[in-house]
Amino acid sequence: MKKTLILCTCILLVTVLLLGFVQMLVTPKYMTTSRDGALIAEYYNETTDHDVVFIGDCEVYECFTPPTLWQEYGITSFVRGSAQQLIWQSYYLLEETLKRETPKAVVFNVNSMRYGEPVSEAYNRLTIDEMRWSAEKVGIIRASMTEEETFASYVFPILRYHSRFQHLTGED
Repeated sequence: MKKTLILCTCILLVTVLLLGFVQMLVTPKYMTTSRDGALIAEYYNETTDHDVVFIGDCEVYECFTPPTLWQEYGITSFVRGSAQQLIWQSYYLLEETLKRETPKAVVFNVNSMRYGEPVSEAYNRLTIDEMRWSAEKVGIIRASMTEEETFASYVFPILRYHSRFQHLTGED
């Protein structure tokens, strides 16, 4: 009985590790291939609070440059932006940001208020995939899914990206 339990546990562990590896392999690498997805994930590497946090779509990350603000004015800042970031996505990113730090100011881009529903899954993924798991990530997924998407495909990206095996590169 004990040997069977150990064997089942080992098989389960190996299966979970293999599925985790395959999932990491097939999930797109926004961090290395696109600045659009990198800004969401890079925020978690920050160790200091910021004077200003910029939140919004491409107008934000194309127009504000934190290194320049620091060099010229001594203002620490970070851009939590992604392409076609929708207003409710910005809201959840702001909520997550305010749990981690208390900036002196937040620049919240409202340009995306003109969109009343998710525009495309690809843009949703740029904002959501690189977020850490939290109540905010659950909220942003529920608010942003298109009709074709499922919550499970965000929990287990392999359900969405399983066909990427055909397009793997050395980067993957």
